[in-house]
Amino acid sequence: MTVLYGNRRWEDVIFTQGWVDLCDTFPDHLVVKHMLSAPHTGWTGGIGMLDESSTRRELETLAPS
Repeated sequence: MTVLYGNRRWEDVIFTQGWVDLCDTFPDHLVVKHMLSAPHTGWTGGIGMLDESSTRRELETLAPS
């Protein structure tokens, strides 16, 4: 399962450690992809609003070839 999770800043993500723990416990079954609209310098995850366009783009990267 992949969770697309959008927030303004990393500090706004709720249950951060819970997501990390779940992904560590189930690495073959759970991925959380964060998208931030106002990321900090050096952020390497998704940037922008989690809207229809960005959701479609993310879903296309998950589709098998």
